[in-house]
Amino acid sequence: MGNLESLTFLSLGGNQFTGPVSMLSSLTSLKYLRLSGNKFTDSLGSLSGLSELIFLRLVNNDFYGLIPPAVAERCARETTRCDFSVNNRLCGDGERVIGYTCSPCTAKANCAANGECHNGFDPS
Repeated sequence: MGNLESLTFLSLGGNQFTGPVSMLSSLTSLKYLRLSGNKFTDSLGSLSGLSELIFLRLVNNDFYGLIPPAVAERCARETTRCDFSVNNRLCGDGERVIGYTCSPCTAKANCAANGECHNGFDPS
């Protein structure tokens, strides 16, 4: 993402973008990130280093795997708003991500060893 390290607001919602979001990991000053309504396919590990986030909206994509502990802890803060809904292969600890529906697969026990849901969802 080049020289955008000081970027604090990024809204790319509703654009049908595809692919991974790992290119966002260098945007460490982000406070607001909206990626809803796209077709991103990635785990959320690359978002773990975005420690300044206070708004994270990832609704209606194809993210997969476990919500990383750093992201879950950030989203559990009263001052942070997060929404991961409509990401059917995303698994999270519903008790840590308070008040948010992470997916039909909300318990770590429902995630396979590779982190993908196996709660009756066939990713193929």
